[in-house]
Amino acid sequence: MTIPKTKEKIEEFKKDYSSLPKDKLLEKYKASWSTISRGWAWRLKAKRDKKATIAEVIEPKIEYIPYPKFDLIEFDSVPKNRDPETLVLVFSDWHIGKLTKSFSIEILNKRVDTLIESTISIVKHNWPIDKIVIFFLGDIVQGENVFQGSKLEEVECNVHKQIYIHGVPLLSRVLMTLSQFGVDIEVHSVDGNHGRYAKEAPTGTNWDRALMCALQAALSNNSKIKIYPSEGFDSYKVIDIKGFKFFITHGSDIKMTSGLPMQAIAKKMNGWFDLTNRFNYAYLGHFHTKSSDFINSHADFTICPTLVTDDPFGIAKFARATVPQQLCFGVHHRQGRTWQFALNCDDKFLPQKYE
Repeated sequence: MTIPKTKEKIEEFKKDYSSLPKDKLLEKYKASWSTISRGWAWRLKAKRDKKATIAEVIEPKIEYIPYPKFDLIEFDSVPKNRDPETLVLVFSDWHIGKLTKSFSIEILNKRVDTLIESTISIVKHNWPIDKIVIFFLGDIVQGENVFQGSKLEEVECNVHKQIYIHGVPLLSRVLMTLSQFGVDIEVHSVDGNHGRYAKEAPTGTNWDRALMCALQAALSNNSKIKIYPSEGFDSYKVIDIKGFKFFITHGSDIKMTSGLPMQAIAKKMNGWFDLTNRFNYAYLGHFHTKSSDFINSHADFTICPTLVTDDPFGIAKFARATVPQQLCFGVHHRQGRTWQFALNCDDKFLPQKYE
């Protein structure tokens, strides 16, 4: 086979290579296919230009063209016709009356003020809001005895003051502030383990339940606020919001496995999922740390953090310092739970930038 030397012969070969079938090429050039497709192309490249590639010799050059104009969806920074959503606030483990080196009733009040300010900003940003639902997940008061995990030096005042002097005024201020939006407010609560004053006490005797009943009486003249304390012996509730089911419990009934709660929570939640004839979302407190996971393909659970910092429980159980946060999210009539936020309640615990 003769290597083509002229431009015309090279162009003829390139045309033949791209158009003729394999058997015709073999017949015309009197060479093996290996010689035609590999050896000859490589020698041809070396003869013509050492910088050229095989593809440039035997393949047409690719030309790139710009993309056509896209039909983009218009972005409007201010939605004009948003569907109204229900705002849900998840409050857990306030431990009114607990003392640590960075937590007291005074600090708690400041953190709740920050929580209210953040909630107001969330409402303004996500307006229209057609309703506010609040979950109190227990351990709102600290209690005062060892059964509740309270040592003498870790309690600032007795239960009477925790409920009536501090708890009722604090929670009333939160609810009255939110009622200024002019929408109905529903409060659903479950009992925490710190609310039990003794092992032999009846299940219904619980300081968290007493706090909610006192709050219900204090705000009984406000028709916009409905408070539903725990009732009976159940340690959980299922609340319907726009047709979606929300399961709430404190979480102290769940026993940890190897010091880790996630596997034990998932197992327990699967049982509750069947027992309650299914739910979409579950929320619990008790573990003083924020986390979440799926129960199955239909539901998930979320652990709500605490407002307490330098908490011995979190450090001892999880070797993790707590961050004062509470949770909130929106519920849409078709999409279910939509946007979600973890609200920081103390600027001292905001994330730090690294240099």
